[in-house]
Amino acid sequence: MNENKSQFYGKNTLLGLLLACLVCFPLTISSDCGAGYVPFYGYSFINPEITKFDSELAPFFLNFSNIYKEFFKTQQEIYQLDNAKEWQERYCENANVADIRYIVYKASRFQLQDLLIAMDSETGSASRRIGGALANNGWARYMVKHNCRETVDYLMFAKTCEPHAVAPADSWREINRDVVAMSRLIDEAHDRFLRTESDYIKLRYAFQAIRLAHYSKQYDKVLELVDYYLPKIDYDPSIVEYWIWGHKAGALQALGQRPEAAYLYSRIFEKCPGKRESAYRSFRIDTNEEWEQSLLLCKSDHERANLYVLRANSNNALLVEEMRNIYAYDPQHHALEMLLVRELQQLEKDLLAESINPYRANNVRQHGIPRVYAGERVIELQNQVRSWLKENKLRQPALWKLAQGYLEVLAGNYYFAERTLEEADEMIEDKHLKEQLSVFRLVLEILSLEEVGDDEERYLANLGRQYKFYKNYPDFPRLINDKLRLLYREQGDDAKAYLMEYSLAQLKANPDLDIIDRLIALCRKEERTRFEKELVELQDGTTIENELLNIKSAHLLGQGFLEPALKAMQEVTLVEQDNFGQFNPFVRRFKDCVNCLLPDTVTTYNRVELIELMLEMEFDARAAESADQAASIYFDLGEAFYNMSYFGQAWKATDLFRSSSSGDRAYRNKGQEIFSHVGLPLGNHENFNTDRALRYFDLARRTAKSKEIQVAAAYMAAKCERNDFYTQHERRTYDYFSIIETDYKDTQFYQRIINECRDFQAYLLK
Repeated sequence: MNENKSQFYGKNTLLGLLLACLVCFPLTISSDCGAGYVPFYGYSFINPEITKFDSELAPFFLNFSNIYKEFFKTQQEIYQLDNAKEWQERYCENANVADIRYIVYKASRFQLQDLLIAMDSETGSASRRIGGALANNGWARYMVKHNCRETVDYLMFAKTCEPHAVAPADSWREINRDVVAMSRLIDEAHDRFLRTESDYIKLRYAFQAIRLAHYSKQYDKVLELVDYYLPKIDYDPSIVEYWIWGHKAGALQALGQRPEAAYLYSRIFEKCPGKRESAYRSFRIDTNEEWEQSLLLCKSDHERANLYVLRANSNNALLVEEMRNIYAYDPQHHALEMLLVRELQQLEKDLLAESINPYRANNVRQHGIPRVYAGERVIELQNQVRSWLKENKLRQPALWKLAQGYLEVLAGNYYFAERTLEEADEMIEDKHLKEQLSVFRLVLEILSLEEVGDDEERYLANLGRQYKFYKNYPDFPRLINDKLRLLYREQGDDAKAYLMEYSLAQLKANPDLDIIDRLIALCRKEERTRFEKELVELQDGTTIENELLNIKSAHLLGQGFLEPALKAMQEVTLVEQDNFGQFNPFVRRFKDCVNCLLPDTVTTYNRVELIELMLEMEFDARAAESADQAASIYFDLGEAFYNMSYFGQAWKATDLFRSSSSGDRAYRNKGQEIFSHVGLPLGNHENFNTDRALRYFDLARRTAKSKEIQVAAAYMAAKCERNDFYTQHERRTYDYFSIIETDYKDTQFYQRIINECRDFQAYLLK
């Protein structure tokens, strides 16, 4: 220890004082870093597979975000598959759909031309005559073998038309086209139509002509072509007919005949999955009169129900009312189930566990969730579902019973929800609905918890291993954590509640000594439950105790409590003490530099060694042989506390997280010590306090006989005074600048202050 002491109060102490931080510029501080956008935080437990009874309609109505693609096809994929399947049904059941899709959507005109050449050849098998990439294509071989010239001719023509007739975003909306070229192709389609024998190929030529007329904005011609072609074709029902209807509807709408267009779009929406989204996007009714006219065009109650289905899917729809309209015309309409699940999704987002959601304020502020009318909507839908179940006209009563139970969960009626889900259990046979029932029951069980003890912790901790569907629903851990956090707080167990909501990183940034002590006690508990182990144990079987002791020690040291800080750090195992940082707060520089590296020649200390040294220095100061020697020690202690604050290079000794933006924010909000920061929901506590440093600098000034030591100590005290103004007080005081000006003009150190401290220069000019 004698070697260490010589660094601080040897013969060169006065020189060290003269090299103290002399430049007194205001701190350079970065811009504010306030809280930004936070994604919606909620829970979802609705299984997408409960809608697989209508997997083509489900993705249009529902929103399953990242799991959507796993269960459902895109509109484009449905369109292409339906087209390929129809070619397969009409011409070649032996060819697989992939081969047909390749020829229709990938093969070039030149490849198709090769098929015609192969048809003219009489030598070898079909695959030999074809050659190239299509040699192994089953549909290509079929068409060559059976001399399907009309089909190949049509496919080549379709590829010629395609660049002129690709809809933006797969809809029937208009963009600028080469009208002259398109008109020539319309005429060519007509000529081919007249020369073709197959009614099915005739239908497709008619489609190409009508499509080209639509995209070239020849709307009257579209209607003319539809009226001309369709009566002349004898064909079985085909999806191509719905494609033609779509272009007819687009022409009607462009000509102001919206009721007729809306009716056609509703028929396409139901009958043609590949164009369902296009029909919905194009559907438009502007007035009640137009709506009534559309209803009059319907030929059945089912068709009238379809119109309401389209209207129900708009963003501003009164969903329950629209469901009533659909039910009135067709109680077994398959869209009713989709609309039910859709509203369940939204109400789940609004209401599920809303009272325990830690981000509910942000959900309201940034996302408008829950909707202000969500409570009324859930009651309204509950009443309607009960009423329809009593009437016993629904297509899938088990699904509706299950929904009734979940609506009661969302409304917080847990007693009734349990009874309803029991009744649903007796009705459900489908395996996906059985899984959904099981999941809803577990959600209800978690939300119904009123207290948590060791038994509840063991049960919840084992869910991941024992509950069959747990891993399929990633929001279960979050729901459990949020529920337990609330129960722990109600039971007075704030430490567990803290770890349920926040991480160790948050505790480092904003220490809470009471929470830290409770967590340390939990780490030292002899018989921890599995759940408690999950909270405080690391992968290697050790606990977070040493981390907690390090946080506690650093925070206490920053508050100036040396003995308690030392006691906490001494409880860290000796082997681990060096792993929590090496420091030297006694290094002096001309100006503050929080991120400057220490010279290699400087001795560093772990926190135990540092605090022991500082405590010994306090003893040595009291036992010093001379006033100047004691003053030098007090000066060193003041410098240590200054450098361990926010403003010094040894800040890591007392603060485990520092943000450069905090100084500027503190200047604008005097007295603020906790600052919002991304990823830190409780904020970041900064150690701005230099009171302990000021005390030692003032003690050094009053104790010293040497005026050089006195002025250096006064100067450092003035820096503390300045920093206190930056972060604490609206009005700046200049007590120590006044002392320097009055008492120390005859010192060498005063001249350095005059030459190098602009802050002091400005003071003298006042």
